Amino acid sequence: MRDLSGQATAGLVKVGLLPTVAGGFFPSAALAFSQARPDARIGIITGPNHYLLERLRGGKIDLMVGRMPRAADMAGLSFEYLYDEPILLVARAGHPALDLPVTDALLRYPLILPNPGAIIRQSVDQYLAAMGLSDLTPVFETVALPAAQTLLEGSEMLWFISRGVVAREIARGSLAALDLRSEYMAGAVGLTRKFTFDEDSHADLLARLLHRRVEEDFTCR
Repeated sequence: MRDLSGQATAGLVKVGLLPTVAGGFFPSAALAFSQARPDARIGIITGPNHYLLERLRGGKIDLMVGRMPRAADMAGLSFEYLYDEPILLVARAGHPALDLPVTDALLRYPLILPNPGAIIRQSVDQYLAAMGLSDLTPVFETVALPAAQTLLEGSEMLWFISRGVVAREIARGSLAALDLRSEYMAGAVGLTRKFTFDEDSHADLLARLLHRRVEEDFTCR
């Protein structure tokens, strides 16, 4: 309405979200932001890591929130650590693979892998190689929850994905995780931005609220 009427527009912070934070973690901080700055707004875009990094470098977004980018992609950017997040192998509730050793399950049932450009794909490939299963061919590749959940619920497929993407579905009981018995299938989640930024900006307030959200989570545990 402000745009159409010609009145001054409210402040805007532009955020790029990776799937791992889009479902639960980021929205809770965004709600706190809207309460603190009711006249401002947040513009959210989602996409693969390389796409969001390009938009960050080009000034099209102020922050990127998700898994830590590769070191080779961090020139001119800073990463602020928030928490560690594991990669899970999930299936629909009641899937027979939940009662099997993970190697047997992977050999027996069709597999959904993260897209080749996804940050977690390298970790998944390394895990499969360590298990002697690097020759497994996925039937689908995606990190998108709506597509993968529909596939899982209607089939015997298994899906490697970051916990944050499926945390609510696991809590609700529609999906379940197999025991990977691996400690290295985890990575840092945080926010990425340029080295120079306005400490009084909307983007900086949102960044501080994201850090506070992590502190509150740890306090409650």
